Amino acid sequence: MFRMAAGGNQGDASAVWGPWESNDSRCRPILTCFSTEPCSIASRSACGRRKTIQRHDSTLVVFTRPTEEHVFAAWECFVVRNFLKVASFVVLNLGCVSFSVADEQAVRQVIADYAAAFNDHHIDRISELWSADGILVDRTTGERITGRDAIVKDLRQVFRTHPNTRIFGSIDRVRFIKPDIARVSGSVRVSAPGNTTEEVTDFSALVIQQQTHWVIDTIEESQPAVPASPGEALADLNELIGRWVDESDSGQIINEFRFTDGGNFVTRTFHFVREGDVVRRGTQVIGWDPRSGEIRGWTFNTDGSFGDSVWQKADGKWLIKSTQTLADGRAASGTFVLKAVSDDEMTMELVGHEIEGEPQPAGVSVTLRRSAPEEAESGEASAADDGSDQ
Repeated sequence: MFRMAAGGNQGDASAVWGPWESNDSRCRPILTCFSTEPCSIASRSACGRRKTIQRHDSTLVVFTRPTEEHVFAAWECFVVRNFLKVASFVVLNLGCVSFSVADEQAVRQVIADYAAAFNDHHIDRISELWSADGILVDRTTGERITGRDAIVKDLRQVFRTHPNTRIFGSIDRVRFIKPDIARVSGSVRVSAPGNTTEEVTDFSALVIQQQTHWVIDTIEESQPAVPASPGEALADLNELIGRWVDESDSGQIINEFRFTDGGNFVTRTFHFVREGDVVRRGTQVIGWDPRSGEIRGWTFNTDGSFGDSVWQKADGKWLIKSTQTLADGRAASGTFVLKAVSDDEMTMELVGHEIEGEPQPAGVSVTLRRSAPEEAESGEASAADDGSDQ
């Protein structure tokens, strides 16, 4: 990049003041020397960044003015060359990995649309969501299907032989490799009538942008890693261990999570206090189900109602899909969302709440704060009344 010289006007300080440019046509750095001892160089290139370099030694480098050539005392040539090369790379390429919130939402929507099209057996829509050269890989069996047409043909057969199969996906992470390529990782639950448990698989997908829309280029599925012990499977629940209290005008909600002896289960006790009286109380046992490969919960309330739930962590939130038999025999369902705000604060909200299939008003989000044992009563409370216990 730069030419070296062993001579020149080194004694005249004014000779090195002013702008200098290299003969690199790719990204011509403009260098200005503000003093001679120590010589400080401010590098501002056409790439748009301004950096300051301090002289390392007095090895000579020649920079060319438009009209004459001067010797310039600066760094060793390879130091300057490599610095500017790296600086130019950073400036020119940082934009290549930038993305907007809208981009991530679009990528997530592609995965959601694919699950919806699968459940509706909408072959044309599925085809639109794949790239022409798409690849579907099952890491467990080694099966590999290449090309959109072959993938669609395979799914047609699946729909004929398993017409009632449904999939429910959750995304753990979206990472942009380039502005138009994103890697999505998550898990999929496969449900079919007659099966007492749901099959769970992990997936990794490459989603690419083609002109104005995003499509799936690759999906790789694999069996999730089997935990060494039930306790290991519950490791993520460590963040919930302790007592959590919500204070509001309607009353006090108190939750307490703790590991049982041996660490293979977590118990959650709760109660809801209104005007000094405990109006709701219950106990939940949370454990690992090795058959379904899921964290599950079983809840028993003092009013005679009971229920079960599936716990799943996605995007930093706990999604607790719950079903319940109320004390009067009615069936209730809903999903609790637990989201950490900090180490000592989290929110809890009930969404999609139904009783006997009838949608219920949206639940109010409550804020639970970690409480020291001496400041909280024993037990824990639910997030809402009728049918809202997990």
